[in-house]
Amino acid sequence: MTNESQTAAERGSVPASVFDYDRYEAHLEEIAARYRANTPFPHLAFDDFLVPEAARQAARDFPSNADDHWIRYRHVNENKASTDRWENFPPIVSAIVREMNSPRFVALIRKLTGIEGLLADPDIEGGGMHQSWAGASSTCTRISRCTARSRTGVGAAT
Repeated sequence: MTNESQTAAERGSVPASVFDYDRYEAHLEEIAARYRANTPFPHLAFDDFLVPEAARQAARDFPSNADDHWIRYRHVNENKASTDRWENFPPIVSAIVREMNSPRFVALIRKLTGIEGLLADPDIEGGGMHQSWAGASSTCTRISRCTARSRTGVGAAT
């Protein structure tokens, strides 16, 4: 018998919700204005972006080592690995990635950023799980306009 005070992570299941839409939708115009006003380019940073239980579970369940199926990148400024194989994602990571590709989430981001034609990436091409180690750096990508994605999964951004 499950103790009702146990978290979903303790029970080994995924929380019913990983993202609190009401929190963002209620203040969308204010958040969008902050996004547009930030310099040197429009951007946002959020505290507690995910539902706290989902964030804790994802941190706990995220693999600590890249297995053989991970693609490794080693270069002067890269020391990382990534995988886009759904079957290797912990259930909570799958739930988060699927939510971020949901029509409701994409519509929220489209309204927040003003990027028309924004599309989900259900194939997580270039996405998925990533790990970085000492010596790695991270870069930001600015997307000002997205165009339609072709049937091959190739999209264009300018």
